[in-house]
Amino acid sequence: MRNLLKCLVVACIAMVAIAGCGDDPVDPGNGNQGGQLTFKQNDQFTYNYYTRDASNQRDESTKQVKVWTIIDVNQTVGGRNGVTVIAEQTFQADGVTPTAERDTFYIQTASDGRIYQYNLLRSVVKRIPGAAAFIDSVPPAWIQIGNTGATTATTWSATGDGPVTAEVSIIGIATNISLTMNAMHKGTQSVTVPKGTITNSVHTDHDVIVAASTQFGGSSDTLRVAYDISSTEGIARQTLGTRTITLLSLNQMVPGFDMELVSAVRAQ
Repeated sequence: MRNLLKCLVVACIAMVAIAGCGDDPVDPGNGNQGGQLTFKQNDQFTYNYYTRDASNQRDESTKQVKVWTIIDVNQTVGGRNGVTVIAEQTFQADGVTPTAERDTFYIQTASDGRIYQYNLLRSVVKRIPGAAAFIDSVPPAWIQIGNTGATTATTWSATGDGPVTAEVSIIGIATNISLTMNAMHKGTQSVTVPKGTITNSVHTDHDVIVAASTQFGGSSDTLRVAYDISSTEGIARQTLGTRTITLLSLNQMVPGFDMELVSAVRAQ
């Protein structure tokens, strides 16, 4: 039973997450008026990535470099058109030596500034050791991660009209998993990252409510994910706070991360 609970917690945790340094100010382009984030094929974004320790502090020794390359901007994915396809390659701290980590992301942006990411949950599940068996049970969905057009505070349900749910069988026991993301958008909020100070960025916090239940009972807990996004510079910063959550009477520390923009090279 204890092994069952551990496996369940790993699956739930996996579903939340979401993954050369001048300090000159970045030209905000359209000022603080918001606008649509757009991409071109061959755009490239480089990020420094760090995990957070048990006290929720960045662990400098864990540095990696992640490079996002736009490989297509007009795909149809999950019932939506005009989807941007992003290939991610991970490097060691030197930014040169590649690791075996590769991934693909799908983002859609709307003319009013809303930004969605597809398959966010399952793309994280496959990165968690021991959670591969749950990937096909987590349904793909479009998640609203931000809104560059909303320059003042607002809220929304990032998972749409209801939670993303899945029913899985673990050693023959039916387990219901539910994930809800509630966005608390702060509006325009300058952010400083290795690329520089981005003055037209908007900040959004998400409370990620993870719930799990079996015939033995159920429980839920919350994690915090945050995004800083600019209509001109793209996703400037992503964070997940380290936190110990309790699900089905089992305490589990969820290590957080920081991912910050180093450079954004736009295709001509």
